[in-house]
Amino acid sequence: MPVAGPTEWVGPHRGSLLRTLATVALAAMAMILSTCSGTTRTPPSVAELLGSGHAAFEQGHDSAALLLFEQAVKTAPSDASAYFDLGAVYQAEGQDRGALEQYRMALRLDPTMVPPLFNEAVIYQARSAPLAIFLYRKVISLQPDSPSALFNLGLLEAQSHADALAGAELRQAVHLDPSLESRIPSSAAPDLRLAPPTGRRRSTSTTSTPGTGSPSPP
Repeated sequence: MPVAGPTEWVGPHRGSLLRTLATVALAAMAMILSTCSGTTRTPPSVAELLGSGHAAFEQGHDSAALLLFEQAVKTAPSDASAYFDLGAVYQAEGQDRGALEQYRMALRLDPTMVPPLFNEAVIYQARSAPLAIFLYRKVISLQPDSPSALFNLGLLEAQSHADALAGAELRQAVHLDPSLESRIPSSAAPDLRLAPPTGRRRSTSTTSTPGTGSPSPP
């Protein structure tokens, strides 16, 4: 279980395209099944496989999403986003070892890809706080305006009794996303509940990592 009150991991989310991709999913699945049966047809493209996998995942069909993302990895073994999406399904299924393997493959192909780094940190929160802290700091070095990474890092720093660091990180997270203030545990030290810094609030809209179809941590 993650530490008290953290923001959640990142999944292969494409809610705005759900209706379109749901149709594509059926077509892609049919093509995969026809290939297995020996029928000669044009195989689905990587974009179709990933899009269909996103749609299946959104609808709760994790087994179908897993099949589609596995096929995407086989079709395009140099596509980092395919490994990330496959890892996200493993993580959703509670298979952390499989998720970490896929995230490492994604990062081997693209060391600056933020979502797998963030999700690795979420996995390690309950296993190895020092490693999770290291990973969150790496996320923040790549995406300094990530309230989720700052918030989770602040909670871990508080658990490690580094209250000065924790307070600064939590205040910055709340400054970027005021809704996070209510998620600071009630047991937190008073110093961690100071008002966020004044100044212009930065945008917290979800963005896509360049070269991938997966959202970065908000």
